[in-house]
Order: sequence, then C-alpha cells, then structure tokens
Amino acid sequence: MIKMLFKIKDTSLAIGTVITGKDSPSTQKVEFVLRNEHVKTFRGELVIVHEMIHDKERVTLLQITEIQKVNMYYQSVDSARIYENAHRGFESVFPTDQWEYVLCIGKPLGELVQTELRRVTFPVSPGAKVYRANENILKNFLGFDEHGLYLGHTPTANVPVKVNLDRLLRKHLAILAISGAGKSHTASVLLEELLFRKASDGRINIVVIDPHGEYRGFSEVEEFKAQTTLVDAAEFSIAVKNLSAWDFLTFKPDMSPVQTRELDKIIQEFKKKEDMHYYGLIDLIKAIETKKELKASTRDALIGWLENLNRSRIFSLQDHPDLEEALKQQGRLIIFDLSSRYDSQSKEIITTYVLKQIFKLRRKDAIPPVLIVVEEAHQFCPEGRSSISKGIIETIAREGRKFFTSLCLISQRPVNLSVTALSQCNTHLIMRIRNPYDIDYIGRTSEGIDKMILRSLPDLDVGEGILVGNAVNYPTFFKVRERRVKPPRFEMTLEEAAKQFEENKR
Repeated sequence: MIKMLFKIKDTSLAIGTVITGKDSPSTQKVEFVLRNEHVKTFRGELVIVHEMIHDKERVTLLQITEIQKVNMYYQSVDSARIYENAHRGFESVFPTDQWEYVLCIGKPLGELVQTELRRVTFPVSPGAKVYRANENILKNFLGFDEHGLYLGHTPTANVPVKVNLDRLLRKHLAILAISGAGKSHTASVLLEELLFRKASDGRINIVVIDPHGEYRGFSEVEEFKAQTTLVDAAEFSIAVKNLSAWDFLTFKPDMSPVQTRELDKIIQEFKKKEDMHYYGLIDLIKAIETKKELKASTRDALIGWLENLNRSRIFSLQDHPDLEEALKQQGRLIIFDLSSRYDSQSKEIITTYVLKQIFKLRRKDAIPPVLIVVEEAHQFCPEGRSSISKGIIETIAREGRKFFTSLCLISQRPVNLSVTALSQCNTHLIMRIRNPYDIDYIGRTSEGIDKMILRSLPDLDVGEGILVGNAVNYPTFFKVRERRVKPPRFEMTLEEAAKQFEENKR
C-alpha cells in the first residue's frame, strides 16, 4: 500500500520525457528519453510518470527494463557505410554529438491512486515527465520494514533496504552467485543484523555449516565473541549411545534391511544393560564378532561398515558440543568449521547429525527458533545424486517453517542444488551469475523472476544483488552494505596472505 502520492512541485527534477514509439506508450510499455547524458539510471530501476489529466494528478509506476543509445545520423546503414568508405566519418560533416540520446524502455507496474497501486488500464501520455520514485514510494511499494534487517541500499535513490525478519527467513532463503560475487559477505551482513538485534525485537539462534572456515572471524572480534561458539570439526564428536540402527543407515545407505535389523537388536541389548550407559563403535564391533548366530556375510558387512565409520574419528562416548545446552540461550551463533576435514563423507555425517539434532530439539520446543546457514549447499544437498545430508536438508526445507527452523542455502552452482530444497526457499537473493545453465535453472525455480532480471544477472557488479520472493513485494535491485564489524582476516588479499605466511615461517 502506498501511503503518499508523489507530489510534483518542480518539473526541473524530471529525469526524462515520455515519447511516442512504434508500440509505445501502451499499458504494457513506455519509452522515454533521458533529460541529458549526465542522468544516471540502470536496468531494473523504479521510476514514475507524472501528468495532469483534466486538472487531476496521475502517477504511474514504471520499472526500467532496457536502456538504449540512439542517434538519428546513424540510423541509415547505407549512409554510414558510404561516409566511412570515403574515410569521412559522420562527425566531420554532421553534428552527431548533439543528436545522441539515451532511450529507456519501461514496464508499467501500476497507477498510484490515493493509497493504492492499481492496475494500469490506460496508457500514459507522450510528453509526460518521468521522475525518480521517492523514498516513501519505494519503501511502501517494495515492502520494506523500518525495523527490519538492514541489508543494503537501492542503487540510485539510496533507500535503505530493510527487510522484515519473518518474511525473509520464515519460508527459507537462498543466496545464489558465482564465486567472488559476494555471497559470504552478504551472509555475514545478515548474521551481523541478527546478532545485533535486541531482546525486545525478538532474537533467534544461528547455526552455520562452514566448509571452508570463512566465518571464523565472528569468534575473533569483541562485538561477537560472547555470542559465538566455534566448533572445529576435528574436535566434534557424536555419542554412539544416541544413535539408532536407522541413524547408522543414514550414515551408511548401503546397509541392507537385514543388516540394519541385526544391528538394531545389538543396540537394544546394549541399552538394556545397566553397566553400558556409554559405549563406542569398538564395543559394537566386538559384540557383532561374538554373535555366532549371525550369517558370516551379515557379520562381516556390519563390521566393515562400523570400522569404516570408526576411522573417521567422529564417533565417541559423548556428544561434543552439547547442542541443546549451546542453543538454550537466544541470540547465539554456533559455527561448525569443517575445513579441517578433507573427505566429504565426514563433512556430511557431521552436518546430518547437527541438523537432525536441531530439528528434533525444535520439534520439542526445547531451544529457541533457529536459522541454519549451509555454505556450499550444492555439496550437501545435490541434485541428481544422493548424499548423506540431503535427506535432512530437504526435510527441513519442506517442514521447517512449521517449527520455526529456517534454512539459508548458499551456493555458487544453483543447477547442482536439489530442486526440492531450492524450490522451498521462498526468497532468493541472487548476485552475479554467468553460467547459462545456472541462469536457466534460476529462471525455472525462482518465483517472480522475469526475462529482464535473468538478463541482468551476468552484469551485476560485486556486492550487487536482486532480492525476489516472499521478502519483498517486487524484485528489488540493491547494493549490499559494508560490514559493521570486520574480523582481522576480513577479505585478505593474495599478497597479504603470502606476506603473512612468510612472517609465520620466521
């Protein structure tokens, strides 16, 4: 809903004028020429057309879908060829520089009437002036929240992009971009906003699955130290006593129903023994070895599976950390740094166990609402192949919103990310994408994206993004803000990394 119309008092503020084109102006298309070459605009910008009709003000909202440069002297191919072949350019004969102008093509989005944005049923008039949409119109039309999460600002009007927490995260978020476009920076800005929230605003916990250690900096700065728990994957452990045979089946999908059933019998025997409150994989292996009634093939297979898991050094007598205890307080950040693990199996086992425990605790309402951030999500929840962690991520994607468990999936290869998980992310924050297969995939899985937006993706600069979906009323182009707090290793250059390594050797 638009609270205030755009009152025009000074026509000199106009950036352009509506012209008559081949099929414009119409209810679907408006062409206008920029006032002069110094006026800067961009594809995707929201502008308004203001006109007076029978002494009544009419304001129409447009989105610029394309920008062209036009020069009447260069419209004739034959003329240009003749002059160039004669080694005499047009500019030596005609005042070509005075006849070059910028033509913008806009899509009418609606007509501002009192407090509403209504469907355009009649075209604007040629000669009507075009203005930048003011801050009030942008905030209300795009659905910004004055008390929302401050992610950045719009490119020209410099309006703060503040997004409602529930609208952004309740139905999951996906951050998609090529490497180096600013995904991790954007996610860090989001984490800052959540960590800086006051208790009176409502605070949620955050769990980050961090394959490359990109978020360790949150544990190194004074502002976030007290709120942050950093868990190194080398120190992570899973209590075997907490696992059922079907949990092991998740970690080892090749286990047959017979093997799973026999393993369950042994686990149940352990749970009945009063002196076996704690036991590890070695204890299970020894128990299987003594089960002479087991078929040799079943026994050997189970021992092989468990020995393989034991070599990962993840399984132990106790959980570390205790997730329920770590997440009991609100406004906490827990980072699972998986960079010390080189094999994908170990990373997926840790991720699976962490996510299952969190979702279980949320279903019991034992911990506050939580946001789970998964970096390199296409590795943990791939499309077209199985993975250990794929099932729980897709489950949370489908059911998490009912239990206030939100996902933020971050990926540089959207085409490799599970369509089930991605389609459940009702808000997409898309940054620069160049791979045509990824662009096509985004077009098919993101609601509210049109051809104009898809064409814009390869041209976005570092740190620029488009927010589409549930979080905003209309696709929003914006520039991600700078970090409020920069960790010591924030965006280290290659030269700085080389110098630091050299110094550490001394």
